[in-house]
Amino acid sequence: MLRSRLRLVSHHVFRYFENLVNPYPQDLGGTPPRGLFAFILHFTRPVLPLLTLLQALVTHQSIFGNYPMIGRWLAHRHMLGQSLAFYQDEFAGRVSQKVMQTALAIRETVTKLMDLMVYVVVYFVGAMVLLGSAEPWLMLPLVAWLAGYIAIQNPQGTHTDQGVRGNAV
Repeated sequence: MLRSRLRLVSHHVFRYFENLVNPYPQDLGGTPPRGLFAFILHFTRPVLPLLTLLQALVTHQSIFGNYPMIGRWLAHRHMLGQSLAFYQDEFAGRVSQKVMQTALAIRETVTKLMDLMVYVVVYFVGAMVLLGSAEPWLMLPLVAWLAGYIAIQNPQGTHTDQGVRGNAV
């Protein structure tokens, strides 16, 4: 009984999608252009590949190389301020391993944060467009939520920095 229902549903789903596409269009569009880039620009929307290229260039050319090095230099500068007793109590390999792993963790955190922000922006803009196309007044609660969310963020870090610096040895 269940199999027959699934077959019936799948038949209707396939029939629906078959009717969406005309398999024999009247205008075939002529011959495709010669050359690889002309072919790609003709058959794709050039905005998406360019945005993908921009995202890959920013990620791999600036973040993947620079953020770990910034973290390493800051850690080395911090290590220069340590006392001789600090280095006598620690193994040299353990200190350098922590520096290297922290630098890679900084890079991973920044790339995850960038991916998350892209997701949030696309989701928020999509919700705004969807609600705004139904009724423009429906965008007002989203704008109010965004303003409130930005207002409660503490970009100066006045409360958290004081506590961290007070507990530092």
